[in-house]
Amino acid sequence: MKIDDGGPAFPLPDLAQTGAVHEQLSLEFRERGQAGMSLRDYFAAKALAGYLSAFDGSNEIPSDQKLAKWSYAVADAMLEARKQTTNQSRPGPRLDNEGPMTVPAKQ
Repeated sequence: MKIDDGGPAFPLPDLAQTGAVHEQLSLEFRERGQAGMSLRDYFAAKALAGYLSAFDGSNEIPSDQKLAKWSYAVADAMLEARKQTTNQSRPGPRLDNEGPMTVPAKQ
């Protein structure tokens, strides 16, 4: 089963609306399959950066495997929340009194 990665994080411009230079570059990237990182990868990287920036040194940093799994779990949750807010009539995401957000315990 293919994981929904949210598509490209930085999509290339539409070929029909770009100049000749952009059109050629875009075509070359697409032919090589190098459209950039997925939105899932981008969200995971941002989650990891946020987690590590809050690290104060008082605890041991979790293993790389645990951090990677946690980062992608957060990314998957962000993609799911994005789908839900996109399908609703209200503009933009918001927290509906669901309580404070918490950072997972450092293991």
